[in-house]
Amino acid sequence: MALSEGLENKVRKAFRFFDLDKDGILTREEMINIAHKISALSNATKEEAEVTRREWTKWCDFLFPEGQITEDDYIERGKKMFDKDGAKIKAEDYTCYNNVFERLDSNKDGFISPEELRMYYKAFGYGEDYDIDKVFQSLDSNKDGMISREEFVKATVDYWTTDSGYEFFYDVPRK
Repeated sequence: MALSEGLENKVRKAFRFFDLDKDGILTREEMINIAHKISALSNATKEEAEVTRREWTKWCDFLFPEGQITEDDYIERGKKMFDKDGAKIKAEDYTCYNNVFERLDSNKDGFISPEELRMYYKAFGYGEDYDIDKVFQSLDSNKDGMISREEFVKATVDYWTTDSGYEFFYDVPRK
């Protein structure tokens, strides 16, 4: 099955976001290192860090069981997540998105602050020259200055199931 042009573009942006060394290949080691960085930057407990590592390992096992994957192969594997009606968001996807929310909410107040979102993007190598505030504004749908779990999960699901909105999720603009 062919992905829509918009969805294929999103999958490519996600690959390039995760490919920290920009060599065109994602490896299990790169992805697990990102999980460790996120856990460390969010001051996760040992148990929380283990949950994050398990979630990222499960994702790696699905997308590249061989231990690494090229961008084109990532696109092909990504097609397995989609059917003729668009994205299939499964219960395990919600679990994963909720886990990411838990890591971002490092102070455990039930919200992601602008500082917490910057921490997440820092794990991916996005420093002060990137406009993380623009990403934050696109995720903060009710404009209260915080991203709730519901806003984050909805934005993530909407990103993968619609051709609209949240264009900055994996395509962080420079200032």
